[in-house]
Amino acid sequence: MIPNSLSPIRRRLVGATIALGLVASGLLVAPMSAQAAASVAVSDAVAQILADTNALRAAGGLAPLTEVSAMDTVAQNWSAQMYANGSMTHNPNYSTQIPSGWTGAAENIAVGYTATTVVEAWHQSSGHYANIMGNYNAIGIGYYELNGQRYFTQDFGKYAQLPAPTTSGATSFVLAAYTDILGRTPAVSDQGVQWWVANITAGVPRTSIASGFTGSDEYRNKMIVSAYQTVLNRNPEPSGQAWWLSQMQAGNAQPDDAHRIFLTTDEFYNVEGAGTVTGYITALYEDILGRDPDASGLSFWSKALAQSGRNSIVNGMWNSDETIGERVTQAYSDLLGRSANSSEIAFWKAVALRSGTTTMRTQILASAEYWSRAATRF
Repeated sequence: MIPNSLSPIRRRLVGATIALGLVASGLLVAPMSAQAAASVAVSDAVAQILADTNALRAAGGLAPLTEVSAMDTVAQNWSAQMYANGSMTHNPNYSTQIPSGWTGAAENIAVGYTATTVVEAWHQSSGHYANIMGNYNAIGIGYYELNGQRYFTQDFGKYAQLPAPTTSGATSFVLAAYTDILGRTPAVSDQGVQWWVANITAGVPRTSIASGFTGSDEYRNKMIVSAYQTVLNRNPEPSGQAWWLSQMQAGNAQPDDAHRIFLTTDEFYNVEGAGTVTGYITALYEDILGRDPDASGLSFWSKALAQSGRNSIVNGMWNSDETIGERVTQAYSDLLGRSANSSEIAFWKAVALRSGTTTMRTQILASAEYWSRAATRF
């Protein structure tokens, strides 16, 4: 997330190794200027770094490292802490924060690279490369990017038995997902909660768990009912709700589509829009943009309505830069409990425009940041 208008920041690497409790010497390589880079999601950055790390190990005839969620949390928290400190230093406590039982541990850190270049930078540094190729079988990866600065952490561990995701962390994540996606918070003993926790503990990726929530019939029905009530100011008729659910189950519609399509109907035009062009455009502004139209906007969309019809102008408003930005901002508030910065908004707007709002929301739900926040909420 480095805008072209900012000066390049320095890129640095530091590595350290612990074997059976003994600390080996650290490592610092010469800084290089960084190039501007587009924002990436934490989950995408972590996936890229894991793939590149294991590619190096494969080229050297070594088994791949297994990503451990509890180690991800340690690495992610430290990357964020380095940003907060404004400096690049090792986590003095990483060896006690990662799951116990290790016989060897190591840490690589870096600043100023990109998710696609940092592993190669570590590769070119003998100490960091030794950590990547070391006698380890577990890894945690942290990536934090804000205000044009990118911090990276790799925590390595050697375990006789790989740590499973902690039940408490999995339970917190599941309860948070129920609350944020389905709008209800069941008891920990609930059969559904235990089923999801068991899947996470068994190693099912968070992306699959998140997709399970946003692709569930419960969530789809919730969004259908909300669309009826919000757009048409009434409850759905059973046949209409069943039809929309069948379309979503068949993959012909996403949960957010019902709201958008209802805005094109005669019912919305005649009731909320009072059967007039001005009333309809005003109602669209209020629903989609949350504000009244200005004179120029009213004139523009009135002409567009006459020329292209309702579907065209609803899609134009729905996919406008302003509207998608608001949906990203709302998702950050709902799921991460914070505001999105400009680079994050730009990245997720592209995801939502390309793949839909539900996909954007699902990916944020699957992020390491959401997992970490869930542990503080439940």
